[in-house]
Amino acid sequence: MAPLRPLLSVIALALSAAPGLARAGQIACRFENGGVVVAATVAGMTGDYILDPSTAQTQLHETRAQEAGIADTALNADIQLAGVTLAARPVVVADLDSRSWGFSTPIAGVIGADALKGRILDLQLMPCRLGFYAPGEAPPFPRGQTLSVTTIGGLPAVAATVTDNRMGGLGLFAIDTGSAAMVRLSDRLAVAVPPLSDTADRTRARAFIAALSFAGVVSPRATAGLVSGLDPALSGAIGNGIWVRWRLRLDLETNRLILAPASPR
Repeated sequence: MAPLRPLLSVIALALSAAPGLARAGQIACRFENGGVVVAATVAGMTGDYILDPSTAQTQLHETRAQEAGIADTALNADIQLAGVTLAARPVVVADLDSRSWGFSTPIAGVIGADALKGRILDLQLMPCRLGFYAPGEAPPFPRGQTLSVTTIGGLPAVAATVTDNRMGGLGLFAIDTGSAAMVRLSDRLAVAVPPLSDTADRTRARAFIAALSFAGVVSPRATAGLVSGLDPALSGAIGNGIWVRWRLRLDLETNRLILAPASPR
């Protein structure tokens, strides 16, 4: 008999309302272990990085930093992604062992929302392709549904509705391309029954909610998880269980998210 998947029970929801030095380009990425992995260079260290706009600041795995003789926990360093160099950006050195487990290659760090600020990110998960552009340089994008993006605590967020059949509501959810679940709810607003053993686990969707409504699509028994440490104005994060359905353009110059049909594999 398959193990019982925990049910997330909603407690409450609240609704709240630097240029690169090279031209951008398109690169292949990798969608595995619930996350998007891209080739990038941070502080001169080239490797595989998780792309995650729901992480506020770009992070370098302390293991890689120590190998390079970096003892600081914070530094200013160049970030290179898809042909773009972002000069002298703040980077945090952090223990990323919990985030790097299960990937097919070592994870060097996380490319966060700070690296995407003011730029345009195109992303499709299957097949995984990424484009990264300065304003005015992005190629035409297929016609699709356009949603407003609100920045909260440095994270781009969009509106969605969740319910557990007893309680629910409309909230703002961070755009998360580093997690497997359709949605992860703030642990201030929801609990899992039975409890989840690790609220930080991004690689598996181990719970569900009765329904998630986003971009006009209702997903019954939506895969779910919990997330801690979010800004109180955020109700959670929408993950790759949803984004895999579309081709995305996250325009952080005009604060829009465009969802177009995914290209054939």
